[in-house]
Amino acid sequence: MADETMSRPIRNITEARGHALNSHNLVSFGGAGGQHACSIARNLGIPRIIIHKYSSILSAYGIGLASVVSDQSVAVSYTASAKTLPLILERLATLRKQAEDDLIAQGIKPRFIQYENYASLRYEGSDTNISVLQPRDNDFVKAFVDQHRREFAFELAGRPIVVDTIRVRGTGNMDMAEVKESLFDELGSISTNVSQSPVTAVHRTFLDGAWKSIPRLYLSELEVGTRFSVRTSHSPYLLILANFKGTRINPRCNANDPH
Repeated sequence: MADETMSRPIRNITEARGHALNSHNLVSFGGAGGQHACSIARNLGIPRIIIHKYSSILSAYGIGLASVVSDQSVAVSYTASAKTLPLILERLATLRKQAEDDLIAQGIKPRFIQYENYASLRYEGSDTNISVLQPRDNDFVKAFVDQHRREFAFELAGRPIVVDTIRVRGTGNMDMAEVKESLFDELGSISTNVSQSPVTAVHRTFLDGAWKSIPRLYLSELEVGTRFSVRTSHSPYLLILANFKGTRINPRCNANDPH
């Protein structure tokens, strides 16, 4: 019941925005995350679960590493077109400078600041706005039409598109010497070593209303990039016990196969 209660809002919010659940990852954190992650992923059809080394204290750990954010926005009333694009870009540049000044005043160095530029657009006569991240080619209209079609499965060809709000989000970190690469860039750069080494120990654990003998591995025994597959007669589960000695891995959990 708890797993279904947690699965339902994830499914509703993701699909309402036009995204396929099976193309996403599930991030598990919190002290009880490991009890529910695989079941929720199985319910939603999500193929991979990402578990941070400090997942049990991730909320507190995240607060300590939290970035400083400055949101600057202005209400406008433009018809999105090639003619009004210079006005939009000019407003974005002004808001970017405001965000930069705000973050510098809070002690952030300019080289540690990242910016995201948005425009809120809607079809004329509609009250449904979509916040569109500035595309590389600055074609906000195409980006809006594509996103509207994905979320609502239709477009209003020939209807003017109105820009209501322009916003810049500046993000800076006081403690990091450099901006961290994204999780997916990091995963792509890690070389993986497939391990089929047998499990040498099991652990008695109460799951699904019964005691089970579950294969056990220690996180400290796994090198960075290790990918392993455990297939035993004991159980479809695998228990990994962590100690925090600096070991990092890319945990992978397939909803249909015990990895």
